[in-house]
Amino acid sequence: MKLQHLLFIISTNLFFSGCATVLEYDPAILRFDTPETTGKLFSGNAAVIIANTPNRVLGSINSPIFDEDGDKPNNDSPAEYTQPNITFGQRIDLGIMANTDFYFRSLADTPNIIGIKTQIIGEGRHQNTTGLKMAISAEYGIRATDEQDDGTDRAIRDMYSYDFSANVGFRFNKHLIVYSNSFYNFLYIHGTLDRGVLVYDKQGSGKTFGSLIGIRFGENSIGPFLGVEYGRSLVKWPKTNVTHEIDKEWVNAYGVSVGYTW
Repeated sequence: MKLQHLLFIISTNLFFSGCATVLEYDPAILRFDTPETTGKLFSGNAAVIIANTPNRVLGSINSPIFDEDGDKPNNDSPAEYTQPNITFGQRIDLGIMANTDFYFRSLADTPNIIGIKTQIIGEGRHQNTTGLKMAISAEYGIRATDEQDDGTDRAIRDMYSYDFSANVGFRFNKHLIVYSNSFYNFLYIHGTLDRGVLVYDKQGSGKTFGSLIGIRFGENSIGPFLGVEYGRSLVKWPKTNVTHEIDKEWVNAYGVSVGYTW
């Protein structure tokens, strides 16, 4: 793959940034990952992603956390809420052994992920074999942002996460594979909103238990591909302070990825 293609994929997520007046994050649900490794040293694939995911809003400069004059913080915490969110990102996989890949995944308002995947049933993509495939993955993510608009509104956000998943699927031919991925994700977030001297602070940890189904069409060895995923998860939203109970909520996410294998 040409260098400019990789640079385009990596930079895509930088274009779509959040607003400095809102403190928010998306739970990690979609993976855009098959149960096959690349099957060859330094082979890989890269893709751009567009997805509809749940978005958790922890607070806003314009919400009731501030009085109407904007000069004093309100003692009442704002109600947190969930909303659908169109997000963009990228994923890059690189083979480091015949049955092991290293990967990077990033979506807006989620930690930037690095992970390792090992295939334990079946052969990798470059071996061009059909049948049952299974892989397990472990990953760690981190993101720190400090955003400020044209005025004095500022949002500072620090997140980290870790994740474990098991992916089982079946390859029908060199152009088609279907799979189901089950996962557990832990996320910690600490966020601050301020307007000049005003500061509003939230922190907590949350857990996501979920599964997704996916399908990928395209060239198995070298060429373009298209992936589609749909996931449903039980999210235990972070306990943001000692006065709030942890919310439990079933959420859905779906998206597509377009990429290239080499």
